[in-house]
Parts: sequence; C-alpha cells; structure tokens
Amino acid sequence: MRLGEALSLEWSDIRLGQRSIEVYRQKTKIVSTLPISERVANVLERRMCFQRPFGEMDRPVRVLRKAIASTCNTNPRLVAQRGTATVHTCRDTFASRMIMQGLSIYKLSKLLGHASVVMTQKYAHIDQDRVADEARQILDR
Repeated sequence: MRLGEALSLEWSDIRLGQRSIEVYRQKTKIVSTLPISERVANVLERRMCFQRPFGEMDRPVRVLRKAIASTCNTNPRLVAQRGTATVHTCRDTFASRMIMQGLSIYKLSKLLGHASVVMTQKYAHIDQDRVADEARQILDR
C-alpha cells in the first residue's frame, strides 16, 4: 500500500484473524483487501498499545528514507538509468516480484489499488533475462 494509506489506517481496518487489511484508496475511491504475512501480523499485535496502527511513525519513516537514499542512490549510473529510489519504489519492487512469481497482472492491479491494469503495467518491471530464459525453456520443449 502507499505510505499515506498505511499512515491513515485505523485498527478497525485490520483483521488479524484473517491476516488482512482493508485499505480505502484515496486516489481511486475503492476499498482493497490486502493480505498480510505472519511477520506483519506479529508486528501489528505488538503495536496494539498505540492509538493507530502506524501512528507516531515520523521517525521510522525518516530512517527508512535515509536508508533507501544511502543504499540505493549511491551509484550515479544506476540513478541516471532508473531514477532516484524512494519509499514509493518499494511498490515497484513488490509489483515486479508478484508478477515474476506468477500473479496475474489483473490480480496485481487489485492489490495495488489501481483503477486500470494499464497503470499496473507501469509498475511491474519484468527482468529481461528472466523473460528470455522462460522463452528459451518453452522453445526447447
């Protein structure tokens, strides 16, 4: 989910028993149900003492932004080629990994909260070497 969506979550949006979160997408005016891992569920359980699930996250978000800048934006050639990495770049990574693991572009579009699959296609960057390997395997059958 987008950072702003996470920061505005209420406890009533979270279903720990079903390991899911309902997110209202401000941009598209739709509600998405997102699965959460056991690890995220455990983190949320530990945060139950806070008024909101991700309230008071200013410092951790600053630390995350600094970590991304110091690890991902140090190679000028890659920055020139791919652009500057940001917290939002994690959505690109998530989308690409889901596609590479076989999730359909339509289902991914629902997870990301896009109104259109066309927007999702912009996020899901597919590794060209992997595509070539898969095509080669099909040709060799």
